[in-house]
Amino acid sequence: MKQAAIDDIEKSIWKEKLSKFQGKAKVRLEFLHFPLDNGKRIDGKNKERLKGVFRTQGCLRLEPGNQVPAVITRNDLEQAIYKSRTSHSDLLDNLGKEPPELEFPPDFRLDCLHGRHRIEAAKELRSLKAKDKWWIVDLYDASLGEEARRTLVEQYSNPKNFSEAEIFRNICEYESKNEFAEQWWWSLLSRYKKDELKRLREHKLFSKALKRLRRIPALMWGFCISTWSRIIATKSDEVNVLNSH
Repeated sequence: MKQAAIDDIEKSIWKEKLSKFQGKAKVRLEFLHFPLDNGKRIDGKNKERLKGVFRTQGCLRLEPGNQVPAVITRNDLEQAIYKSRTSHSDLLDNLGKEPPELEFPPDFRLDCLHGRHRIEAAKELRSLKAKDKWWIVDLYDASLGEEARRTLVEQYSNPKNFSEAEIFRNICEYESKNEFAEQWWWSLLSRYKKDELKRLREHKLFSKALKRLRRIPALMWGFCISTWSRIIATKSDEVNVLNSH
């Protein structure tokens, strides 16, 4: 993809996110919902790691990198603003101070795009008192497009936390569907790893087998690009393909 085309896409997504941003707010943990993660298992080790971090240094919820992006309809936001006796401008203009807290009906669920593990860890943190069970949420209008939502998830994610298996799966997922997204995942790899993965993808037998396996994440656990480079070097194609099933 040419740089000019990438710039146009990036600018369009940036403008959409900017226009759909509704401000920052404190939201009680019980209202935070993760519909995109339905059916996905929580990584227990990651959750326990976060609980340990929170116990040691606190939740650091005011740090931009720790905040959670969410989408909300205009009607729901207006009702919450009214119920909370705050204003839209207070949500948008809170630089240097804590954002206002938004109140919602007891059964309300705010759809979050990212941050499930940190929220689940905070919910289980015994040292966090009831009055402190809230998080800072970046609010976007629910009309936000799919591509903008995808870039938000990636923006709020720490690239260092992505395993090589996740990177490989997403490169395969976006191949021939979304070149802009595919190139973002490629960018997370070092130059050496990019070259090695390209070699692997050019190997018809291994590439075909791994694309089948990627549909079951548990079977991709421990996937390492450099390991597969060494396997290719052995030229034991048939045996290795059989072992990968």
